[in-house]
Amino acid sequence: PTNDLLEARASGTVEFSLSPDLIPQALKTRIDEEVLRAEGSWSDLTRLRAVLTGELSSGELKEFAGRFLRGDQLLGEAKVAGPLDLSKKEGRLTLQITSLDRQVLNLAGAPFGLDFNTTVIDATAEVSLTQAGSVVAANARLNASRFSVTQEARTTPPMDLRLACDVRVNTAAESAQLQALTLEGSQNQQPFLRGSLAKPIALAWGKTAAAAGDSAFDLAVTD
Repeated sequence: PTNDLLEARASGTVEFSLSPDLIPQALKTRIDEEVLRAEGSWSDLTRLRAVLTGELSSGELKEFAGRFLRGDQLLGEAKVAGPLDLSKKEGRLTLQITSLDRQVLNLAGAPFGLDFNTTVIDATAEVSLTQAGSVVAANARLNASRFSVTQEARTTPPMDLRLACDVRVNTAAESAQLQALTLEGSQNQQPFLRGSLAKPIALAWGKTAAAAGDSAFDLAVTD
C-alpha cells in the first residue's frame, strides 16, 4: 500500500597519526548518522540516530562505541575497550552490548518484515590477542530477554535465551578449539531448553588438517 522509503544523513571526522611503517599510533573519530525520513516498513526508524565514537592512544583502545538514540533518548549501545598494541598486534579487549531493543534490532529486521517486539539483548565478551595476533581467545555471553519475533501476523511467544561460548583460535598452527558452548531457554520462568558440549571440539585446517575427534552436544527440550 505504501513505498518503503528511508532517507538518512551521515557526517563525521577522523583524526589519526601513523608510525614510519604506517601502523596507526593514535586515532580519534566521531561519526553521526540520523534518519531524516522513514516510511512503509521503515517507519519505526523515524528520528533514530546513531553515534560512533572511538579513541586509541598510547597502546590503549580507550573506547570504540556505537550508541543508538531516538532524539536524545539512549536506546542501547555497543562498546569495546582495553589495552591494544597495534605494533605488536596484541591486546585484551572487553566488548559490551547493553539493552538493544526492537527500536535498534528492527534496523536489521525491517527489510525482511520482522518486528522484534519485546526483545532486549545484552552481551559481554573478553577477547585476548597474543603471539603477534596469531592466537585469539574469546569468552562470550549473550542474553536475549523476552525474545519474540513477528512476521506476517505470526508471532513467536516471548522467551528468555542465554548463550555462552569459550573459543581459542591459533592461526599460525591452523587450529582452533571450542572449549565450551552452552544454550539455555526458559518461558514464563520455566526452563524448556538446555544444551552443552560433552567435551571440547578441536579443529584443524591447512597442512595440519585432520579428521576432527569425536564430540557430543547434550540437548534437552521440555514441553
